[in-house]
Amino acid sequence: MYLEKDFSLQNGEFTVRKDSYSIRKISAIKVEKTSWVGNVLQVAFWVFIFSFAVWLAWSQFDNPGTFYLAIVLSVMGLMLGVKYTNKYALKIEFQHGDGTGRQWLTVARCRTGKSLAVFDHQVTKLSKVI
Repeated sequence: MYLEKDFSLQNGEFTVRKDSYSIRKISAIKVEKTSWVGNVLQVAFWVFIFSFAVWLAWSQFDNPGTFYLAIVLSVMGLMLGVKYTNKYALKIEFQHGDGTGRQWLTVARCRTGKSLAVFDHQVTKLSKVI
């Protein structure tokens, strides 16, 4: 959960917790509602990370113990993925210095209404400075 103290606008820098972005390189800021497709892909990613090697081992050796371990790890990955899904994202349009050009960067994510209110306040504050 994000609080007001997690954001700072000082010395030409927009700081989100430990990350800093030069204000002169920021051209826009917005709060975006994350899509359900993105959240489903994130959950699938965590399930894959947790259990892929064990599923591969089970298919090679056909060991019942490996099958149960793969199921347990898949459930753990599912729970972790669901834990890290978010409803809202605070994004900035940032001009990189390496020739990449402008990109939308996600600087913070949340799932609560309180954090959303903090994000909206940051959009208002930074929009006045840009």
